Amino acid sequence: MSKSNNIFRSIATLIEAGVVSSKELKKELNTTLKFRRDDIVNKLGLVTQEEFDIQNKIIQKLQKEIDILKKNKKKVKKAKKP
Repeated sequence: MSKSNNIFRSIATLIEAGVVSSKELKKELNTTLKFRRDDIVNKLGLVTQEEFDIQNKIIQKLQKEIDILKKNKKKVKKAKKP
């Protein structure tokens, strides 16, 4: 919360000084919010939909391989029984 307060104080100071135009303020605010969003995403460990889909495909492929290995193991056990 204190970080956001610092951001707003900085913006308010610049506005009071008349240094920042509305376009510059908008650009600065957008940049600040993007950095904050990225920081939150990194802390939460979120991934993009594309990364999620790729990982999901890998998991499905591995699951199929595990199922095949389990079936083969059962066949080998049945073949070894006298």
